[in-house]
Amino acid sequence: MILQSLCCCFLHGGPGVCNRHTIIKDHADLLDTFTVVAWDQRGSGGSYFGVKESDLTVKQLVEDAAALVEYLCKRFNKDKIFVIGGSWGSGWGLTSPTRTRSISPRSSASVRSSTAR
Repeated sequence: MILQSLCCCFLHGGPGVCNRHTIIKDHADLLDTFTVVAWDQRGSGGSYFGVKESDLTVKQLVEDAAALVEYLCKRFNKDKIFVIGGSWGSGWGLTSPTRTRSISPRSSASVRSSTAR
């Protein structure tokens, strides 16, 4: 049953570097244990069109990541989930420390207001 599996969320690098298309292919072995979520950050991948440039701020992206973690915890009935962040995405996993079981940066990056608009 899907609600009994562990949940692992991949937060991609960037900003704007979506890699959800390779997550399942490259990490298919995780599917036996985890419900795998590959998220397109606001303004990336499937959410590229229709986003307002004024919404592409570090503050908004941090809020989005925190809301995603909260949603996944509720959706899969978990107190905490696993987060794997790539570069820019490694900082977003830190936004919800009480709801993340483990944060695994694939490469680290500082999340600063000067990094994005």
